[in-house]
Amino acid sequence: MFKRIVVPLDGSPRAERALPVAARLARASGGSIVLLQVVHPPFDYGLYLTQQSVLIEQDITEKITQATHYLSSLAQSD
Repeated sequence: MFKRIVVPLDGSPRAERALPVAARLARASGGSIVLLQVVHPPFDYGLYLTQQSVLIEQDITEKITQATHYLSSLAQSD
């Protein structure tokens, strides 16, 4: 039935309530679950300044790391 179920998550309890439903569907159909969290880069008019670019890259890297930890913790909890 379902080969892959994408579950978008924003960190809210409401979004996380979709996980048990997705898990049941995946088990019943022999499918897999893909957890997704979007990381938005900061917008700044000084984007082209070299020093600013390094700070923005560090910020994005930190956000990606946080998202990875969040999604990993959810994946291991089931």
